[in-house]
Amino acid sequence: MKPSDTIAFISLIVSLFAFVASTYPHIMDWKRSRRQSLIYFKELITSSSWTNEGDITFSPKSHFNIKFLNVPGRSNIYAELEVNRDEAATLRGKMTPNGTMWLTLNLIVGWREIPSAEIVLKYDEDEDLLIYSFKHYLGQNGLNDNLSKFDFSGMLWRNTLELERQET
Repeated sequence: MKPSDTIAFISLIVSLFAFVASTYPHIMDWKRSRRQSLIYFKELITSSSWTNEGDITFSPKSHFNIKFLNVPGRSNIYAELEVNRDEAATLRGKMTPNGTMWLTLNLIVGWREIPSAEIVLKYDEDEDLLIYSFKHYLGQNGLNDNLSKFDFSGMLWRNTLELERQET
């Protein structure tokens, strides 16, 4: 190996180290902004219940009331879903920094929660709406006939009756 090759190799190593050192603050800034965005959207979305009841422009298969629960973790989401005022299910999943939630719909059978479907809730900050989208069924557990009421796309908005009770 020639001395010029050794010098070229050392300069390559030094320049790579300088590049990594120069990108470190940008990576830390990106992580901090992502963390702040997750905290912001989680507090904003989980601060009240959401419903599609009373929608006259869309005929959903079911009326939903979603009540988010306060759970530890920056991106963990857990919610109770009341369907047509007489059935219950749970939602568990993660939130992304842009306010999109990827959730597993769990049917309650006895004391167990059975993962049954995947849904997505996307927050529209301009309109203060949650956009509900059914993605797909999970497995063949014999309960897919009961899941037709969840298989639609639509909008959910804050439960204004709950907000009025909090003000008084």
